[in-house]
Amino acid sequence: MTRSEPAFYAQHTATSDPGRHAALFDCIAPDLRTLPNLISNLVVHPGLASARGITLGPHQQRDRHSRKVEVLLDRLIERDRSPLQEARSIECAFAGTCRDYAMLGIAILRHHGVPARLRGGFACYFFDGKPEDHWVAEVWRDEAWHLVDFELGDEALTAFKVSFDPQDVPRDAFITSPEAWLGARRGELDPDEMGVSMIGATGQWFAAASIARDAAAIAGIELLPWEYWNETNAYAAAPEALQHRLGDLDRL
Repeated sequence: MTRSEPAFYAQHTATSDPGRHAALFDCIAPDLRTLPNLISNLVVHPGLASARGITLGPHQQRDRHSRKVEVLLDRLIERDRSPLQEARSIECAFAGTCRDYAMLGIAILRHHGVPARLRGGFACYFFDGKPEDHWVAEVWRDEAWHLVDFELGDEALTAFKVSFDPQDVPRDAFITSPEAWLGARRGELDPDEMGVSMIGATGQWFAAASIARDAAAIAGIELLPWEYWNETNAYAAAPEALQHRLGDLDRL
């Protein structure tokens, strides 16, 4: 079996494997209509919590550095042993990023044999249509790959005034890292707008590193959003190094 076959993505990776907590997924239906709200009950983005005037506890500050779904489930169970389908207080949620919403959804789908994979790229539905760094799932159904944003539960849909179906995010609303890179190289997108605008981390170097993380995810190695491989870590400080790699990145 190869990565060109959807069945490859129905298997767990070391990151998505729930391990000793696998039974927790048995009673969760792999239903794309209900999973965003269920996952939004389990994972809270610090930015969304802040917008609601909620300060997360010190016990939640380390959550986003946890790469594996098994560890995410460890934290949830430590804080509330109720079934995952039951409502829980925000203090008992996992404080994660968009990548954690996506990984939990992917883990549930893979548990039920549904091919799903992590995709890095840029969402144009958060901040005035600008391409903001984001992670979603790509799910195989109806003989095609569909983008699914598990962070878009009902509350987030309302907060960000999103009108499209989060089960099938339009390809011009979420631009995968390869599409964004090539669009910038053709002059169709501005690379200086790509990245995390809130902290000023944008530019061609960010788009290049995003390609590497997305390629790793496609290969079954799901990194954290701020992890870099090899020389991609130097692109921000040494843009001349990036200029020597443009052709390699185009081919990747």
